[in-house]
Amino acid sequence: MSFDKNSLREPRRRKERLELDGGPAWVWEETVAEHLHKLSMAERPPGDPRGGIDLGNAVVWQILYSLYESDKPDSKRLFDESELPLVYQFRREEFDRIMAALGRVNGQSEREAADWEAFTGASEAAQTSR
Repeated sequence: MSFDKNSLREPRRRKERLELDGGPAWVWEETVAEHLHKLSMAERPPGDPRGGIDLGNAVVWQILYSLYESDKPDSKRLFDESELPLVYQFRREEFDRIMAALGRVNGQSEREAADWEAFTGASEAAQTSR
């Protein structure tokens, strides 16, 4: 049995529904094209002595590329590139839930998810009302 390259023509991205303050949203698995574009957009400028990728910026681009209106194949992203500043307006608790869902749909291991939760303090988020 050999690899069926035609299988790449069929949409098969993993998706997860989230309830956010603004309403329901769907987190979709990244494609390779989205992943590489995200890294390109998050690359520090040539004159920056730190060089490399700005991880915070990469995360914001990942959220922009991964949030959709529904799980339907023709669904639109919640944000277009001109709305990138809006991604920064999510509350921290929403951000933590989005990041956890991104990990699940992109195949993050349980260990990686636990490490992310420990790093962000997501497990310590208090349940509060607004």
